Amino acid sequence: MIMRLRALCVLLALPLLSSLSAQACSSSFGHGSLGGGSSGAPESGAGASGAAKGGSSGAHPATAGEAGSGEAGENEAGSAGMNDSAGTSGSAGTSGNAATSGNAGTSGTAGTSGTAGTSGTAGTSGNAGTSGTAGTSGTAGTSGNAGTSGAGGSAGSAGGSGLPTAACDFSELNDVSNVTSESTPLYVDTLQILCGQIDPGHWGASDLVDRDGFVISVPSAGDYVLKVIAPGSAALSSATLEFQGSKVSLSNGRAVLGKHLALGGSYVLAIQAFNANGIASAIPYKISLIRDTHCPKALVAANYLEANDGATSTGNDVFSIDALNGTRSFTASTTDGPEPTALTAQAASKLHLSGLSADVSQASGSTYKDGDTFSFQTGTLTTQMTIRIDWAGGTADLDYALFVAGSSTPAFFSGDTNSSLELSVFAVQPSTSYQLWLGAKASSSGLPVAYDISLCSDSFAFTP
Repeated sequence: MIMRLRALCVLLALPLLSSLSAQACSSSFGHGSLGGGSSGAPESGAGASGAAKGGSSGAHPATAGEAGSGEAGENEAGSAGMNDSAGTSGSAGTSGNAATSGNAGTSGTAGTSGTAGTSGTAGTSGNAGTSGTAGTSGTAGTSGNAGTSGAGGSAGSAGGSGLPTAACDFSELNDVSNVTSESTPLYVDTLQILCGQIDPGHWGASDLVDRDGFVISVPSAGDYVLKVIAPGSAALSSATLEFQGSKVSLSNGRAVLGKHLALGGSYVLAIQAFNANGIASAIPYKISLIRDTHCPKALVAANYLEANDGATSTGNDVFSIDALNGTRSFTASTTDGPEPTALTAQAASKLHLSGLSADVSQASGSTYKDGDTFSFQTGTLTTQMTIRIDWAGGTADLDYALFVAGSSTPAFFSGDTNSSLELSVFAVQPSTSYQLWLGAKASSSGLPVAYDISLCSDSFAFTP
């Protein structure tokens, strides 16, 4: 009986012992060795190092792409973050949504050990690759509209080179033969664009790097204007635009030159470049050619009438010019001076001056008879000027020169052989005091002759 009772006690105690054993096991191992953590999201996974990957190495600006610096910010790890509700190895994984630079990040939406496996649904580089939705450089490419990074490709619409976007109507074909001018189909009845480049390999006498000459055609008599832009010309010691006996230097990579042509037909323009040591690479340029009609003869009352020439017609001479020898100087007189017009030539405006070229003897050291000088100021936006002189015709021939006040070296000289009109277009400096001199050539007859001066002022623009 006693033996039966002991056996019964043992049987009754087994469940209690089992329960105590289970509790002991639970005490020793109940928190596990990371359970779903070690193989899923180690403490260094989406935790401390996860934030660094998703932020400092990722969070999206990419190289130049449209994605910018990413939705997550510099030190965030995406929408889940380091301690977000997904936990250490939750759905955001190592870098979250923003990650290195793409939309999906380095390890996609699933994370290192998330539900979708090691790389998540988007894979190592996310939906768009290493650098965002548009690849390494984003949708815009490397250079964009204005150069280094926008939406326009290698050089963008303005281009890394800074050339205008206007399409070429003709491009230079023969850099060897155009040293003596190459023919073009350009017919300047409407705007025409000529494209070329100053090439290395021709450097020679007088430091001439290259000369490009072109033959163009115009339909009829009129005023024609050429404008050149060559951003790389800063690499040269000098460069000039030449047309119809006049020459202007490029300044800040651009120049403008316009002339009145008495007849339709073919004419030559040229670009010349100089540098002491040649150049290492080609310098591209564009030239616009247009027929200009915006500065006709002034018909309204004059803004200023010549008043100080005096009885001997020498009161406003100021300059002595010898066109044959190319010398210009101030006169020896200490009493002459420019007409004080007190006028300012504002951009998009026209001024009218008038006077009389007298019948006087040719001065010593000069190739002109009466000389008349007028002072004026350019406006703050005036960088281009058309100066037009009209007279009654006959056998008089008037030329003019523009000087910066205080200088005897002309900023521009216009000496065409015309019987009733002298016109040129050229660049000027804004907010600058100028003195305009005009004179009748010594060969002129039919003097005295009245004249009208039109000052048409503009801001430089490559195309109208």
